[in-house]
Amino acid sequence: YIIIARRAKIDGFDFRELEKYMRKGNNVFIAAYYLGDFIEDSLKTKINSELKTDPDASTPVSFVNPSLNPRKLYSFDKGIGDQYFRRFDTARAEILGTNQKGHANFIRYSYGKGFLYLLASPYFFTNYNILKPEGAEYAAKALSYLNPVQELIWEEFSSRGTEEEL
Repeated sequence: YIIIARRAKIDGFDFRELEKYMRKGNNVFIAAYYLGDFIEDSLKTKINSELKTDPDASTPVSFVNPSLNPRKLYSFDKGIGDQYFRRFDTARAEILGTNQKGHANFIRYSYGKGFLYLLASPYFFTNYNILKPEGAEYAAKALSYLNPVQELIWEEFSSRGTEEEL
């Protein structure tokens, strides 16, 4: 189940259904700047952006998994990669990726037989980014955590704005 959006609008009912889905051995992957009040409150998460003195400078990111070459730094322009988890439940979450400043930008929570993956920026998956070799490599490695499945659910409902925002 994949949600890539600026804002993931997931309420308590939605999350309880996703939790049932994960406990059965499925994965949920959310890449967003804002995860919704329910997720932020229940998982104690808060996303922030790195402060930069040079607007053209990038904040390199990497993976912590040794098989994904944690020494390789991925640098992106247009602020892609500047977001990180200012706060998250360190007792429950596993850090999968960090930025050069040591802040977690990719985390995972375990739910029964499945996992919830949270990435602090949806822009890793924009055409602008994945048309570049380094951007495509980063996106592929982030998604490599998901098990191969017969059915992929791509969610757009909770990521859409209100009628006034469209």
